[in-house]
Amino acid sequence: MPGGDNLTLGALFKQLGEHQHSYVQSLITLKQDWSYRNDEPGLATSLAQLRRWFGQLDQQMQDVIDSLDEIDLDRPCDRTNGSIRPVLSQLDIYTQVYLIFLGKIVVYFKAMQK
Repeated sequence: MPGGDNLTLGALFKQLGEHQHSYVQSLITLKQDWSYRNDEPGLATSLAQLRRWFGQLDQQMQDVIDSLDEIDLDRPCDRTNGSIRPVLSQLDIYTQVYLIFLGKIVVYFKAMQK
């Protein structure tokens, strides 16, 4: 791992899951809330727990996306940072979250010589 003040690899995945939770909820409530933290003991150090949790998060996101229609894609979503975006834009930003995460993972794997 990169060391220093950087998150552990498991904590980085936990952070991604918390972001995914925020995006799932934002598509349901039309308001972004960044306060959620998953406090499940051992989550950041257990591959099995992370897999289970991401399976649940992925299913929730799929269910929400499946429920959207054309009209929903134009509905405004309050990102709570002074920015209001259509749901379609919110989904695009969510995709960018994953691209940023993948960039971080590359750095971690290089540091781990993987």
